[in-house]
Amino acid sequence: MKIPKKISALQAKRKLLRQLDASLLAHAAALCSAPSVEQVYRLQELAETHFRLKNQYQLTPEDFASLLRYADPLAVADECRRVSRPSELLPISALLDEMNAEMRFPLAFSENQ
Repeated sequence: MKIPKKISALQAKRKLLRQLDASLLAHAAALCSAPSVEQVYRLQELAETHFRLKNQYQLTPEDFASLLRYADPLAVADECRRVSRPSELLPISALLDEMNAEMRFPLAFSENQ
């Protein structure tokens, strides 16, 4: 019984990492030919969150499931980074509850049905 859960967690992790990549690229593409300094700084912050999620933070299966519920998991994770301690990203599930994320961020399409 543990094998399907491991496969499911691995599939969720892969899906989330693909969505994080797609989100960062979408935010970068949204910058016009003459972006403002604020837009560039915002992209820099998103890129930092993206890097930390993919290379430093140990995501749990609960983190995958929590972030995959949102249309833009990178934006949600970035807000989690902003409200957590600078040196660490606290458990994402707890942060999402604490910041009332469901009321602040659009859910993924499958959640809205």
